[in-house]
Amino acid sequence: HVRDAAGCVRHTLVSVTQPATLTVSIATTDVSCFGGSNGSAISTVNGGTGPYTYLWSTGAITPVVSGLIAGNYSVVVKDAAGCEATASAAINAPDSLSILAAVTKPNCDSLCNGAISVQVSGGTLPYGFQWSNGSVAANQQQLCAGTYTLTVTDANGCVRSLSITLDQPDALTADAGPDKTLCKTGTLLLRGTASNAAASYRWTSTSGISSDSSTVRIDQPGSYFLEVSRNNCVGRDTVVITQTTNDLKAEFVASSQAFKDSIFSIINISSPAPDSVRWVLPNAASVLIISQDKNLAELIFRDTGTFTVSMIVRSGECEKTVEDRIFVIEGQPFQPVAGNPRRAYIQQFTIGPNPNDGKFTVHIELEEKGPVRLRILSLDSGGTRDDSQSDGEKVYDLAYDIAIPAGQYLLLLETAQGSQSLKLTLR
Repeated sequence: HVRDAAGCVRHTLVSVTQPATLTVSIATTDVSCFGGSNGSAISTVNGGTGPYTYLWSTGAITPVVSGLIAGNYSVVVKDAAGCEATASAAINAPDSLSILAAVTKPNCDSLCNGAISVQVSGGTLPYGFQWSNGSVAANQQQLCAGTYTLTVTDANGCVRSLSITLDQPDALTADAGPDKTLCKTGTLLLRGTASNAAASYRWTSTSGISSDSSTVRIDQPGSYFLEVSRNNCVGRDTVVITQTTNDLKAEFVASSQAFKDSIFSIINISSPAPDSVRWVLPNAASVLIISQDKNLAELIFRDTGTFTVSMIVRSGECEKTVEDRIFVIEGQPFQPVAGNPRRAYIQQFTIGPNPNDGKFTVHIELEEKGPVRLRILSLDSGGTRDDSQSDGEKVYDLAYDIAIPAGQYLLLLETAQGSQSLKLTLR
């Protein structure tokens, strides 16, 4: 009411109102792809007294903000009366699209049996698949060697690509060896090899022979076909064998027994003499090769054991091989004797007569007096048929009268400074 100076009073009814409480809320749109910036936030204001002003944590002053990355955002709204309201919200993003691939490469250079299987994570399901070969399946089979690119697209259109290479495997190769000429009489041993040591072998031929071994011995001319296989891979080769009318023999003389740390001789007695001779001697650290030519090979065995030696002879296109096993044993010990190491200690070593019927004389001349040991070894069995020792002389004439079967033998002379051997023939 209002009263004036004269005491007059006037009553007036005044109504005071209050606006609704000022509030703000945020509606968000998440980022569609990992690392993207297409999120948005829309503020909705209720209550208070308009007009309103906006201030986002990004610095924006509009009711709506866009182009946002994943993160937390807030807005402060102020009305005309100066009242304020605050809201915050999070904008999310999916995990990164990830592709893991398991690869099975083709097992042969000529086969298309490779495979790729993939596992996809992240992004937003469902996924779409597109391969560079046109396929839309997630996993791939029956693939040749090469490079394949997979593009994965998720429900939001996010894209991830991966290139996968299936290496070309090494070819499985077969080697049947060079073409050869079969002698008039005799055989050839064909040795097949494969680039994979675990491969299996199969020989066939125009002559009707077949074998599942890596080697095959033949006595007929023709074409011989080698097939090697491993894990469905196949390699093939062919060797052509011709036959000559020339006769060729391969034969050497060597004791079936050798002595550790002594010179061991192998003598070529092939007749008629071949055009060329190649020795195949043990390739071992314990074997020292002293010399080899077309007539003789000499070596020293540093250890005991069993070793194989071979000789390959050729005349023209004809080739023959002979091999034998050598049993190396401990040698006969002797006391050292004086002598000039630059001269041959064994000056002479002969048999007379030779061939004979078991009666013969062995003549030995040494540089100095010293002990000798003589052994008669069978070239067929390697067994010792006679073993004798003598001592105290420089010159020996040793008479023999032995009853052993006719055949070929090796007379082995052992001395304190070396050994020699001679072929002995009994009729």
